[in-house]
Amino acid sequence: MKNKFLILISIIFTILVSSCKNENSLALNVKEPDNLLTKDSLINILVDIHLADAIISQATYVNEEKKAFTYSAYGTIFKKHNINKTRFETSLGYYSASPEELHKIYEQILAKLSELEGNSMAKEAKSEKKK
Repeated sequence: MKNKFLILISIIFTILVSSCKNENSLALNVKEPDNLLTKDSLINILVDIHLADAIISQATYVNEEKKAFTYSAYGTIFKKHNINKTRFETSLGYYSASPEELHKIYEQILAKLSELEGNSMAKEAKSEKKK
């Protein structure tokens, strides 16, 4: 399951980066929004979103249930980080205009997800030793 999650994240990252045509022209044409999230905030939000997506992808929901649960999960994430969907999308769009910047952001996201996975595996191993 954990390998599938990392593969999913890698695929999403590859699609995002490869969908950008000419990185120089995109970066020059995008104005920084007034309410831009910091990179660190965006990274934390995207980590939560990818974790939620992994949980949702493993669940056995009917399409409408999955859609409703995803909407609810994202709403909870936005509330946790004290933002709204528009601010998130605007900030993600801004950083996505520069593939190099987005690559750096996703390197940090993958590092955080790997750290969480390692912590989880350590806890499981510790729990197994107690049995």
